[in-house]
Amino acid sequence: MGFAMIGAFLYFRLVVFTSGCFLFVSFFVSVVLFFEWASCSNITVLGSRLSSGWEGGSLYSF
Repeated sequence: MGFAMIGAFLYFRLVVFTSGCFLFVSFFVSVVLFFEWASCSNITVLGSRLSSGWEGGSLYSF
């Protein structure tokens, strides 16, 4: 009985650990993808602002 309880506890800990790692990895990947997307869109917005600023004769400050 004791061994079964210990085994169940270890299995539960393993499941919690692996699901926690999976959640952390998926969260990390989504954050990285979001920052990649945000930086790409910011670069295009910045580029359009820079080009319009050059045309207007005034440069946007970062």
